[in-house]
Parts: sequence; C-alpha cells; structure tokens
Amino acid sequence: MKRLQFIYKIVFISSLFFAVSCSKDLDKTNENPNGVNPSTANPNLLMAGIQSGFANNYLGLGYGKISGVIQHMQEDGWYSGYNSFDWSEEDWSGYYGLLRNNEFMYERAVELGNKFHEGVALTMRGFIFGTIADLWGDAPYTDALKGDEDLLYPSYDSQETIYKGVLDDLKAAAGAFASTGDNSSYYASGYDIYYDGNVTAWQKFTNSLILRFSMRLSEKLPDFA
Repeated sequence: MKRLQFIYKIVFISSLFFAVSCSKDLDKTNENPNGVNPSTANPNLLMAGIQSGFANNYLGLGYGKISGVIQHMQEDGWYSGYNSFDWSEEDWSGYYGLLRNNEFMYERAVELGNKFHEGVALTMRGFIFGTIADLWGDAPYTDALKGDEDLLYPSYDSQETIYKGVLDDLKAAAGAFASTGDNSSYYASGYDIYYDGNVTAWQKFTNSLILRFSMRLSEKLPDFA
C-alpha cells in the first residue's frame, strides 16, 4: 500500500513538473511590453535626457569642482572642503553614458534623414567629448562607444586627436543645421530643452563651440586652429 502511494506521488509530481516546464516560447517572457523598440525609437524622446544630463554635469563643474579647485572656494561653513584640498576623484562614466544615448540618437536621425536631430547629436557629441578632453586630457575616443562590438577595453587617444575629432563633428553639425530648413515635420515642441528647435540658435551655439575648441589648440597648433 505504501509503495502504491509512493508511486502515485511520483506520478503526480511528474505531471506538475511537465505542466510548468519550459516551452519553446519561453523567449517571449523576456520581452518588455513597455520597452521601446530601437528600430522605431523617436529622436525627440532621446534628446531631452541627453541635454539635461550633460547640463547637470556641467553645472556641477561650474559651481563645485572647477571653481573650487581654481579659486579655493569653500563649499560650506565646515572646515572640510576645497580650502583643505579635500578633493575626490572625478569619474567620467556619466559622460560616456550620455554619449552612448547620444550615439543612438544620431544613428536614428541618420536613418530617418532627420538633419535637425543629426546636427543636435553631432553638437552634443562634440561638446561632451571636448569637455572630457578639457578635464582628463587623453581619453578613449576612437574606440569608445563600441561595447556592442565586444570592444570592452578601448585604447586612449591623445588630447590633440580628441580636439581635432570634436572640431570635425562640430563642423559637420553646422552643415546639418544649414541644410535643415523647416524642421516642424519631425521636431516635437518642448523636447529640445536648450533652444526648443530653433535652428538658428543651434547654429550659433555650434559655431561658438568651434571657436572654443579651436582656442584650445591655438597655442600648440596655431595654423590648424
């Protein structure tokens, strides 16, 4: 009798196992129904996060790190701070994280033939990489942003190489803005938190960055600058 009960239990447990076992459609459970399909992503929805993220980083440098180091400003009323040389290392992962999203926006803009967002992406790429070169000098550039190609340990480029690449991107951005024309068909109002889709303002901003990073090279490479 006990043996018969044991067999019944085995059969029952086995039936449960097969009832909840994996099926050939298991891969569908890993699909996020709320996720954005990369092939249909809207560049407008990517732009604001990139702009705000970099603006926050840049603002933090302005009133904290750089101003503190250069002017020895104390952040608060306590003894610790920049006056006591109480500095910590500055991590660049946040900048490269923004660059990855920006690269995706650029690729989508090119796929859609969207010159406005292409120009914005090139300008932000130049601005962010130029800031990285300002802060760290040599840094991953040519081999950067290629993690999806299994390039997990990118080599460093010289600061000179980065600045020259930045200027190439900014000049390409200026050309994209010059050929934008009416962008009302692909720009959604409110998503550009810098200039709200004003192409003329973006052209001026891009040209000002060309001037800025040319000045970085003016002493070492005056003919190029």
